[in-house]
Amino acid sequence: MIQRTFARIAQLEPAPPWGMLSAIATVIAMFAAMVIGTTVAVTVLVGQEAANSVALTLDLRPDVLPIGWIIGAILTIAFVWSGRRRQVDRDALRLNVSALPLPFLLLLGLGFAILLDLISLAVTGQFLPTPELHYLAFGESTVSAWGAAVLLMVLAQPIAEELVFRGILFPALRAATGAWAGLFLSALLYGTSHLLTYAPPQEGLVGVWYGLFAPLLAGLVIGGIRAYTGSTRAAIVMHVGFGIFAILKALTITG
Repeated sequence: MIQRTFARIAQLEPAPPWGMLSAIATVIAMFAAMVIGTTVAVTVLVGQEAANSVALTLDLRPDVLPIGWIIGAILTIAFVWSGRRRQVDRDALRLNVSALPLPFLLLLGLGFAILLDLISLAVTGQFLPTPELHYLAFGESTVSAWGAAVLLMVLAQPIAEELVFRGILFPALRAATGAWAGLFLSALLYGTSHLLTYAPPQEGLVGVWYGLFAPLLAGLVIGGIRAYTGSTRAAIVMHVGFGIFAILKALTITG
């Protein structure tokens, strides 16, 4: 069973109709969209003067960061979809129905999220929220803050990140570097993107682990599902499972 699974993951799909430069440009565009989104949210919700202090910004509006990231995710989705107008491009995004049942993939995502969190606890000795949700420790966690967190983690982030990293980057990297190298490199870029975008507040090993290595491991798992099923939709649902666990964990820590 395990041997068949790895053999299936190692199978290459046809190369996408876009190249590596276009794929890397999409990753850069996503990072730019996240910067634009957070800038807009901070400026509109707290004003430029308060925005000069991160702590003050979060104390005034603990929902400002997830709202900014949601805006960035929406911009990313719009960028990807508008840039892939040809039917051949949209077919290559592999948003087709997965070979595995979507409820099963959701539960699988939850299961792997729990497993990776146990690994994180063993490595760091700390039970911490995902960096995207560390803002909930500031000020009063309002209904809007939790609402924005749920919208970010179970909808906006899974769709935007999977379109970019498993829809566009993943097949381009595998076509250029091979099945396993492409899987690892896409996960590494995914982890690096998380580190730069969500900048964990912790320093040292804890910060590097939760900021880079934990997302890298998640990227390997989700990328493996993407390769096994041949479906970006499956990767999105798997990612939703990780997001649901992140919300439940944050509720446990801050409750």
